[in-house]
Amino acid sequence: MKRAIRTRPEPTCELCGAHGVLLYENLADQLYAAPGSWNLKRCPAPDCGLIWLDPMPLEEDLPLAYRDYFTHDDKPSKRNGIAHRLYRLLLALSGLAHQRTELRTFFLRRNRPGRLLEVGCGAGDRLAEFRSLGWEVEGQEIDPPAAERAMARGLPIHLGALPSLSLTANTFDAAVMNHVIEHVHDPLSLLCECHRVLKPGGRLAVVTPNVASLGHRCFGSCWMPLDPPRHLRLFSPTTLQQLIARAGFRDCQVSTTAANAQFVAEGSLAIRRAGRHQFGPSPGRSLQIQSLLFQLRATLIMLVQKDSGEECFLTASK
Repeated sequence: MKRAIRTRPEPTCELCGAHGVLLYENLADQLYAAPGSWNLKRCPAPDCGLIWLDPMPLEEDLPLAYRDYFTHDDKPSKRNGIAHRLYRLLLALSGLAHQRTELRTFFLRRNRPGRLLEVGCGAGDRLAEFRSLGWEVEGQEIDPPAAERAMARGLPIHLGALPSLSLTANTFDAAVMNHVIEHVHDPLSLLCECHRVLKPGGRLAVVTPNVASLGHRCFGSCWMPLDPPRHLRLFSPTTLQQLIARAGFRDCQVSTTAANAQFVAEGSLAIRRAGRHQFGPSPGRSLQIQSLLFQLRATLIMLVQKDSGEECFLTASK
């Protein structure tokens, strides 16, 4: 039997102090079956809209939600066959493969390589890609199994929460984090530490789920990026800009992207159908078709609703 995750009340919005209103109630972990039942609150302020867990998991108990996390898997699945090769050709011809590559590397592929820190680097796949592009890379990770996998690839990894590591100030030309900020108890402290370790003029790049997305509107409580209890707070372009400004960054730009809408739909549809989604196994043909149609729909809607993408992409400078 899995030990329960202890919690504390979190009735008010971290950004504006407003009392939250109930958005979803009694949600289960639909990805890794961590114990507990979870509620999500939404800030009612019209210029805010932050979403968060209430009650909030205690920081010292949160590792219980990551025991079976995907970064621990040494055998990622691969989809092969004629159908998959045709699918990859379609991605290339449509430009979607290029969009995904650019997003995966935070649109830094054309930048002059320098020194880069990835916050929450997991098993190091992205760091290895940046290293192949000429960057001098370092990673930070709090999850020991994931950090061990990254270090086994010869990547320099700092194990521990970033604010506790006391890295040298004014060191990095870029700091990047992919789907990390929604996992941390104190996102403002994390961003302030990123600001401290960046060189003057250094760039921060952040990717995180967008609660104002088409997928959230369509799938509601089955929207895969809700991911309780690992996602503690979920952001929109508006709330991200507010948070970044408090951390001292300038030239902040937030956009949204539908590049990965297919995968969000795939997981959300599985949750809607079966109450559970598992990463790795190839989905059934019906699910594949529906998720591809959602990708097309999301891409078209983005032409007129710029904030409807499944992910927020933020850049800012020190």
